Amino acid sequence: SHPLLSGMIYAGFGDIKAAAFKYQEAAEKNDAAVEPYLELAKVFDRVGEWERVRGLLEAALRKNPLRPEAHLFLAKEAIVKLRLPEVKRNLAEARKLVRFLNREGFSSLLSIEKELAGKEKNVERAAKFDRMIAVLRKEGKANQGGENRSEVESLMKEWSITPEEALAIASNYSRGDSPGRARIYYQAAVLL
Repeated sequence: SHPLLSGMIYAGFGDIKAAAFKYQEAAEKNDAAVEPYLELAKVFDRVGEWERVRGLLEAALRKNPLRPEAHLFLAKEAIVKLRLPEVKRNLAEARKLVRFLNREGFSSLLSIEKELAGKEKNVERAAKFDRMIAVLRKEGKANQGGENRSEVESLMKEWSITPEEALAIASNYSRGDSPGRARIYYQAAVLL
């Protein structure tokens, strides 16, 4: 049997262990092939093993740097972790290779670019919001967990931060590595 095809079948049925085994077998049989690494990365992505996903994608790119889907996959993983410079770098590489993308890959590229624009806007909003909270704290009108509602409301209006924007910022932080900051933004959004 063909291990790559067997891996795809197992993955389709949700048998992650068997799929991973077959993809590893396919990689061992054909050292130059990139597909087993890309497919195995998808399997580990399903179970949230980001470091393995990253290692497999980087290995795939060492074998064949002309695979834009590996760059797109790395960009997707980085955007979740709010590593925006890494997202930009991988999108730039994928754009150089756009002629190799199929319709799904091109759609993914556009989707990631749109998400990146939203994340960048939220990073700007977060910086603005952080400055606002710092002003409140400096004036003694806020503390780590219990911001003064009227002061927060006043500064959010003055600095044009809507509750929806505060929620978007909080969402970015909750999916990244800053749950404490996410809590502050959620509280501010709920205050209004």
